[in-house]
Amino acid sequence: MRSQAIILGFVAVVIALVYEFFLKDILFIAIGIGRIIQPIEDFPYSCRKIYGSENILESCEDVWLDDEGRTLYAACVDLKSRHEWSPGGDKLNASGRTPNGHFVALNIDSPGPDGNYGASRLQITGDYLGPAGSRAIDPNGFDVEILPNNRLRFWMTNVRPPVDAVSGEYLDATKVGANGTVESFELIRGGDTLKWTGTFGANGGVVHSPNKVAADLNGGFVVTNDHSTPIGLRRSLDPLLGGGSLAHCTRSNDCKIAVDGLSFPNGLVRGLDGLFYVPSSMTGRIGVYSLSSTSLTKIDEIEVGMPIDNLSIDANGDIFAAAFPDPLKLIKEVKYVTGLPLPSTVWQIRKVSSERDGEGKGKGRGSVNYRVWKVLEDSEGKLLPTGTTTAAHDAKTGRIFLGGVLSEHMTVCEPIPIAR
Repeated sequence: MRSQAIILGFVAVVIALVYEFFLKDILFIAIGIGRIIQPIEDFPYSCRKIYGSENILESCEDVWLDDEGRTLYAACVDLKSRHEWSPGGDKLNASGRTPNGHFVALNIDSPGPDGNYGASRLQITGDYLGPAGSRAIDPNGFDVEILPNNRLRFWMTNVRPPVDAVSGEYLDATKVGANGTVESFELIRGGDTLKWTGTFGANGGVVHSPNKVAADLNGGFVVTNDHSTPIGLRRSLDPLLGGGSLAHCTRSNDCKIAVDGLSFPNGLVRGLDGLFYVPSSMTGRIGVYSLSSTSLTKIDEIEVGMPIDNLSIDANGDIFAAAFPDPLKLIKEVKYVTGLPLPSTVWQIRKVSSERDGEGKGKGRGSVNYRVWKVLEDSEGKLLPTGTTTAAHDAKTGRIFLGGVLSEHMTVCEPIPIAR
């Protein structure tokens, strides 16, 4: 009887540990059991969809807002192409890919007669060479670094199809995965050309599943690998075992894995405080890392409680996080392309010295607290982009610009003045 009781006690402990460290996050965060999703009408914003000419605002996975230059930049791809070629979503049909990935610029202070803020495509110049000798880019996440003399440096994760080095022919991506790199370009503020300045992380095995990149302060960058490998059995076990990583590359293109074993790290960002904020699409948390030389050290963690995609920083230093309140619907749409609307959520996160009263809650493991609150949610997918993956806040006007990897449009939300 005693031995039986010991065995039962041991089993109970194991079950408790499995629940605490694996099942709890999967059930209540990754799947969202019991989660209440609010309608867009609950939030004090007036939102409208933005469509660009020739579909240039389709499938805009990521955006960056230039507060000083009053311009929003977006990385977009033809939506039909994204349904065929999107390695992060296990879409690996390179033959169905349309080589028309592009950057778009929007003048955020001038909506224009069409209401699309003069959305225009940027041209790529320089010696950039894409897959199979083309000049095509396959953008996912990106970051922009402000340089002297009114210049901007764009860092872009380029999730290209694999190509045979000798023949120049496309390889079967279902067998070898994508050939991801990070590209750098420079833009003169107000200009319409991105001059290519370098390719980083190519063929080294370090930047193997790039999602988003964030510039450091020394001419290099940190990039998230959202999976352990580009393809294979180990990749399919990532939800349970973790396997994503943070890679750091110096300006001399010396790349190494700095942090490993992360659960679906996604659209990281470098804050105004110089720290790197790394969200998880599995755990609903944001890891906070400091960079010393080429070493990343985790110093804090922010609990949001919902799968997170891309982060952005506004001019005040607040974080805006695009999140997925119903991940199962999202997975179904990625796999089957149903065309059905998807719910989306945007969170705002503010770093504070101590917990404050009011809406939101401070959450952090160190002496610093973080106020976390929901600023937008669209339970029926009426106005926010389908599968919203990015949100940028204009601190000057209060407007929020949103893009979605599965959406035919972008969205802008204008704050509604509160009567007093």
